[in-house]
Amino acid sequence: MSARISAVALGASAAAAVLLAGCSGSGHAGTAGNLVPDSVARQQVRQTGPFARPLSLLDLLPPDRTAPSQSLVFETGFQPDGAQRLAVTEYGPPSSGASQFNIYAVPDKKNVAPTCTTTTYAGLNSLGVDSKHTVWLPDGATDTVVTLPEGSCDAGTFTLNEPNGQPADVAFGKKDTVFISDIAGNNSTAGSISVYPKGKTSPTSSLTNPNVFLSFGIAADKAGDVFQTYESSASAFGILEFAGGAGSGSAVTVKGISVPIGITFDKTQRLLVADAGLNDVLVYAPPYNGKSPAVTIALKGSPVIAKLDAANKNLYVTDRTNGTVDVYSYPAGKYEYSISNGLSASDDPTGVAVDPASTE
Repeated sequence: MSARISAVALGASAAAAVLLAGCSGSGHAGTAGNLVPDSVARQQVRQTGPFARPLSLLDLLPPDRTAPSQSLVFETGFQPDGAQRLAVTEYGPPSSGASQFNIYAVPDKKNVAPTCTTTTYAGLNSLGVDSKHTVWLPDGATDTVVTLPEGSCDAGTFTLNEPNGQPADVAFGKKDTVFISDIAGNNSTAGSISVYPKGKTSPTSSLTNPNVFLSFGIAADKAGDVFQTYESSASAFGILEFAGGAGSGSAVTVKGISVPIGITFDKTQRLLVADAGLNDVLVYAPPYNGKSPAVTIALKGSPVIAKLDAANKNLYVTDRTNGTVDVYSYPAGKYEYSISNGLSASDDPTGVAVDPASTE
């Protein structure tokens, strides 16, 4: 995987490494201490001095050593699952400077082309769909979050202006509060979560934790608690919970995680974690602390983001190994089919969102 971080001003020496995952309030250390090999991009981000933005989530993940699957299915007798639209983002090749956003009519059992496509953005990582069928699309190149009305690939008039860093993921809390995960802050500072009350175009507060260096996926449960996957400055990964969408966060000490990235909930409040180190989606029953996965869904490739449909019948997973979106039954985890039309492994399919979305 080619690094997308260029013109990096490297310091004279690497920053002092502290294993934050072993400190009070940190996330679970996971398998083998949850330490992973550094790609060139991740080494550069960890140096003193500024690093270039926008950051690609995929280039910051550990190397994907999974061989592409030879058994993907692109035409089946799959039955409709109640979903209507599937939104997918690709970060894009470094030479183009453009990211791609696609909308598919699903179920796409014959691997039909997207109903609309746009390449007017750059630095797209993840995305979300709210209860009003609006797509929220964090654009890391402009530090904005654009909104797309139902059924459209064109931006609407409402835009969030993100002053705290590079927006990479979005979650929706109580009272229509919008939470934005900034993968990294300004001037090479740590990532955080910006909080936007209903109708506000600028954040009124931020959720921060001293263990977070890079902020990845976020999700909000029915109680309004916000969950975050993150990486520390020492390549250790973990999960945090911000009760009520406030405070400094506390560790979610689930067992068995390695590299948690995408995170979401099903209707019964089971926690789903897309683990890029294990190539699994791990499902945890509440209360989560101290629990091993109740269900482990083995995947066709290394995942980034995973989202459920409203009926909680099917799980859609971006597969960076094969450059596809793979669909699994839920909760059984049986592989059903893949979507590749309009996608490319070299363009890094990253984010996925289902409309209507699962009620978290």
